[in-house]
Amino acid sequence: MTTTKKNYTEAWLDELDLRKTDMRDGTHLAKIGAALDAIEKAERELIEAVADAHAAGDSWSAIGVVLGTSRQAAHRKFAPLINQRIPSTVGRRAANGVQLASKVKLNSSIESKARGSKLSGKGRSTRGA
Repeated sequence: MTTTKKNYTEAWLDELDLRKTDMRDGTHLAKIGAALDAIEKAERELIEAVADAHAAGDSWSAIGVVLGTSRQAAHRKFAPLINQRIPSTVGRRAANGVQLASKVKLNSSIESKARGSKLSGKGRSTRGA
């Protein structure tokens, strides 16, 4: 039986035409891989740019406008990525400090406007009178 098996195998091998190949050019697949690498690089750069903008004091509203989305959507997508990007608590505190400073500046501006309107009598409530 071994002889018969060997003959079938040899016959099958003899029928193979090794000159013909179904090998394809890998250029198109390489382009796909390169495009994927470019997308991943662009996504990293976008996260970096958003993180830098936010750390510099730009609001999520402003970032959302540039991204063509709402501030909530921008925050939901990028805030966790930014927090991963700043591994140390010192770095996070520094980034939060910039945000806090901009809020304090905004609040003090609003308060001074409110004080000005109270002193001049503008904006008084007429409710209950």
